[in-house]
Amino acid sequence: MGKIEKGIVLTLEGTPDRNENYTQARVQAASAEGAPTLPLTIPWYLRGTMGNLKKGTKVVYAVFDDETGVILSRMDGNWDGEMEERSFLLNTLGETADVKGKLEVSEKLSADQVVSRDVNLSEHKHKNLVGGSEDTDKPNKGE
Repeated sequence: MGKIEKGIVLTLEGTPDRNENYTQARVQAASAEGAPTLPLTIPWYLRGTMGNLKKGTKVVYAVFDDETGVILSRMDGNWDGEMEERSFLLNTLGETADVKGKLEVSEKLSADQVVSRDVNLSEHKHKNLVGGSEDTDKPNKGE
């Protein structure tokens, strides 16, 4: 039967993912009893700057009977709101837009490059337009 434990990250290792972040970590149980774990899987949402795992980070992890396992969460629950991806697909009302470069989402959407056949963004601005460096006003809905 597997078990869920608290522990401290000792190493980050494993084959890097597409963002060049480590995919595994060794963890020492918080009680410091026994040997460190074999390499545990770091899920995508805890890799790189998104999870900001490093030596000494306190985590919750699961280990199974075959000694494989996965890190489930940081013990402090922290996340600074940063997602790290080189590119991903954004589904906008049934149309798919391939976003490359910087994408910021808060109350409004801002992207360096969006390529799509038909994307309707009611709150957006165009930056660094050809023939001028001024930002445009928000869309006027065809008026």
